[in-house]
Amino acid sequence: MKKILAIIIILVAVCLAVYFLTHITINASLNEKFCLWEKQSAMLKSEGLKITLVNAIYSPCPEGAMCFWSGIGAVINVTHVGDSTQFLTQGGRDVFGYEITTSEFGNFRSCFVVNKLE
Repeated sequence: MKKILAIIIILVAVCLAVYFLTHITINASLNEKFCLWEKQSAMLKSEGLKITLVNAIYSPCPEGAMCFWSGIGAVINVTHVGDSTQFLTQGGRDVFGYEITTSEFGNFRSCFVVNKLE
């Protein structure tokens, strides 16, 4: 009985840790790489820009295999001064006067760099 209780406590602790990790908004800066877990947001306070990773897609086709679909990308939501847009990016995208470049893709996580367009 004690083992089962210990396992339940560990599972609850892990679930809570994952939830809080992915729901914390981090601070980010222009021209600097930052990484987000799914459902996590980054705020560029100086620009009034918020980026949320909605879904990280990491499903490459293994070498030598025949795949019906292979995809790598990130679905992100971008909010700027009350306006919001959501899109799939596989490398980079210009939105609200900013270039958002996706620098790394992985399971449940992607990294980004935001540059201001002149």
